[in-house]
Amino acid sequence: MGNKLSNLIQQASSSAKTNGKPTVTVLYGSQSGTAEGFAKSLVASSQGTAFTVRAVDLAKFNASTLPTLSCVIFVVATFGEGGPTDSAVKFHKYLTNPSLPANVMQHVKFTVFGLGNKTYARYNAMGRAVNSRMEQLGGHRVYRHGEGNDEACIENDFDDWRQDLWAAISGQFALPAAVSQPPVLSAKTSPPVFEFDVVSVASNTRSTSSPFQEYAVATLVDRRELRQSTASGSTLHLEFDIKHAGVTYATADNLAILPENDPALVTRVATALRFDEDGVVELKALDKAIKLPFPTPATIRTILSQYLDLNAAPRKGALTALAHYATSSVDQDRLLRLASADGKAEYQTWVVDAHRTFGDVIEAF
Repeated sequence: MGNKLSNLIQQASSSAKTNGKPTVTVLYGSQSGTAEGFAKSLVASSQGTAFTVRAVDLAKFNASTLPTLSCVIFVVATFGEGGPTDSAVKFHKYLTNPSLPANVMQHVKFTVFGLGNKTYARYNAMGRAVNSRMEQLGGHRVYRHGEGNDEACIENDFDDWRQDLWAAISGQFALPAAVSQPPVLSAKTSPPVFEFDVVSVASNTRSTSSPFQEYAVATLVDRRELRQSTASGSTLHLEFDIKHAGVTYATADNLAILPENDPALVTRVATALRFDEDGVVELKALDKAIKLPFPTPATIRTILSQYLDLNAAPRKGALTALAHYATSSVDQDRLLRLASADGKAEYQTWVVDAHRTFGDVIEAF
């Protein structure tokens, strides 16, 4: 282990810079896409700094190379009852291996932002585990540990946490503050990462690359409220008949439910976007490295019904994407204001507190 560790440290010294700039790696573990979005926003916000910043999915990361990295920002979500996301299971196993040398991370600068939900007993357990373990293994903290609560407004938590991130990291590399601290109060439009073509009806065959390859239809046989009072929320007991669904269940398994949006809402959104619900489109990624979020060709109705969460409150990243397509400068400025750190209070009031959905925002602009 000693020789191997020495070799890793030598690799770290030789790979600490890219194109003369210090390299910062953002490692993310995401289940629903929020952590991934945060990681990529950190990359975007690093433009104009003195760093080369890259975001890497932990599912594709060789954990044994972690000691070779110069500076790491972990953006990790907690999944289920305190565990790692599916994409971070192997990484978690590596990091918690008791046989790792006590000083294996001594040359790694790091910080952690964890994502969780306070309705769970083991709130933000994954982020806290990564944070404490990196300290145990000799990692050098460059910025405070942050946490986001998805029960409230996790984006505001993230914005608050990252305010001084680049300035703090630049201080660790003795870099000029003028080139290390990008503006964080403003937001910029997000350019498209996909394009679509209208295709013939004959092309409307369901793709086999569905992100939901393992799914089954089951009948709901029992539904009852477990709380005596629902004033502060609801907890339901649900039972499904899976005898003919072709699936099995074991204690502590997770159930993912894939609902369809209300047809009336689908029509509202399609109308606002001036789309024909029966029109068939094929989605293409502008970057081949980007995975398609759903299979196409498909009708507009299918896409809006089955694959998009139209009832969710739009994340700030989605608002910057919508701003790219705003037809007036007034609408664009308003969307960017809502997405900015400076517009945090307005986002809380207009989006979160008012329970506005994607459908509402699309109609409003």
